[in-house]
Amino acid sequence: MSSSQRKVWLDPASLADEGDISEIGGNLPDHIKQQSLNVYLNMGVSTPSRFGYKLGRSVKWIEYSIHKNPERNGRAEAITLGEIVVTEDMLNGADTFHGACLAYLIDICGNGPVVIFGLDRGLITTGISQSLNVTFHSPAHLGDCLRIKSTCFGVGKRIRTAKCEIYEKESGRMICSGLLTTMEPDASRL
Repeated sequence: MSSSQRKVWLDPASLADEGDISEIGGNLPDHIKQQSLNVYLNMGVSTPSRFGYKLGRSVKWIEYSIHKNPERNGRAEAITLGEIVVTEDMLNGADTFHGACLAYLIDICGNGPVVIFGLDRGLITTGISQSLNVTFHSPAHLGDCLRIKSTCFGVGKRIRTAKCEIYEKESGRMICSGLLTTMEPDASRL
C-alpha cells in the first residue's frame, strides 16, 4: 500500500467545517486554518460530556502561521497562538490554575502547529500523543489571561515534535512549558 493509500487515523479533509476562523490571523490560507480548527475541535473537544471539553473550548485562537526561522538556517516552523482566561473551574485547591489543565492544554494545543505544517505541505500529520514533558514555572490565578504559543519544529515520517509555552499575556511571565511528541498510529491497529 502506498503512502497516499494508507489508512490514516484522522484525515482533516474528512471533517465537517466547525468553528469560526474569521478572528484567526496569520499567513495561512483560510482552507488550512479551517481544516486545522476542525481537527482541534474534533480531537478531544467535540463532545460536551467528555473530559476537557469546556477547557478546550475556552481557547480562543488568534494566529496560525508558518515562518522561516533564521536561527535554524531558514527552516520552516509552524506556529499557533491562542488565549485562555483562567476561570474558577480551572483552579486547584490552592486557588491557582491546575497543573492537569495546563498539561491538557499543552497536549491539545501543541498538536495544532503539527497539523498546520502537514496541511501546508499536503501531508496528513494528525496523530496520537507519544510523550508529553511539562515544566511548571509559576502559578496562574483566577482571571489571568494566558497566551498559548505552540511551535512545530520537526515532522518526520512517523514522529512529529512541538513545543508549547503558556505565559501570562500582560506581563509575559512564563507559567508552563512543554514538549509534545506525536506519532502516526500503526495502521494495523486502527
